Amino acid sequence: MTSLPANPAHPHVRPAYADARALSAAMVRGEESAWAAFCDRWTDHAIAIARNATGRDESWCMDVVQDALIRAVRTIRVVESENQLGAWVASLVKSAAVDRYRSESRRARRERDRQDAPGSSGPDRDEVERLIAAINELPATDRDLLLRRLCRDQTLRSIADADGVTIGQTHGRLRRLVTKLRSTLGATE
Repeated sequence: MTSLPANPAHPHVRPAYADARALSAAMVRGEESAWAAFCDRWTDHAIAIARNATGRDESWCMDVVQDALIRAVRTIRVVESENQLGAWVASLVKSAAVDRYRSESRRARRERDRQDAPGSSGPDRDEVERLIAAINELPATDRDLLLRRLCRDQTLRSIADADGVTIGQTHGRLRRLVTKLRSTLGATE
């Protein structure tokens, strides 16, 4: 079996997981330190795989790698070699990239279909003004949350981390805000 290369940022990782079998076995057992070692060792390589396979920017590729790591948690098994581990990582990343492309393609198709539908010329000026007024009436913290997510394209994770809450709490707040805005705008029609 081949040894994992030492990670200069975390030299303490190498002794505990001297090879791919030891690392993957510890990951199967759910050892947090093994997952940290795996991420330290493979994240940059996985981003490079995504970039080479897709030609997309680093941010998009990092999202793909995050999707792949979520899949890794569900599908980890003990492997015998570094080559097997690398092949598994590559397949996870490529599969996640394909799924992300498909998702974007479906979203773009839905948006085109909405634009092409009869009577769907988009919101009229009055609707936009009502929406802006409703957003401006929100408390400052709610308005800021909505703008960070929808206008600044911040991820739920980055918002949650900045606010010191969980992703679920952030998602719940956003969902309640959107429901409140829909209710407010529906009541004025």
